[in-house]
Amino acid sequence: MIKKVLINEGITRIGAVCFSNVYYLEEIIIADTVTSIGQYCFANTRLKSVKFPSNLKNIEEGAFSNCNYLTAVIISPTITSINYKEEVYGASRNVKVFGDKNSYAEVYAKENELEFVEYITSIELLDIEIDNKLSYKYNGYEIKPTLKVTNDVYVLQENIQY
Repeated sequence: MIKKVLINEGITRIGAVCFSNVYYLEEIIIADTVTSIGQYCFANTRLKSVKFPSNLKNIEEGAFSNCNYLTAVIISPTITSINYKEEVYGASRNVKVFGDKNSYAEVYAKENELEFVEYITSIELLDIEIDNKLSYKYNGYEIKPTLKVTNDVYVLQENIQY
């Protein structure tokens, strides 16, 4: 059962129905060289999110139709237009489009009648203390983890455990 697919650099098109009905497919990583996603390419999969590659120019009909678990589409600020046919998402209407404010991502969301969410890549924390009320025991001692940031800028990055 295929759960994750990596489309390598150098690939420019993902063909029609290529991963259609690969029901357990949850994650796709698409190289920035991909410019086109074919008809019904990911239809009827369990994709949860997809980040459109920065060179994407075309999404064909039904590419993500019936992806009932799909909740997030991330559009790079370098994308300025995408040609797409109607019903890219089919019945999958729970999709939110993440991107920069006043970018093509916001236009794309509006054109597809999808919710737009401004994508924040970093947060500046000043004089804030976060206290976790949960505790755990280590060598017999009760520990309550805290995070304290004072007068410094600390950028939280994706896929890093803190």
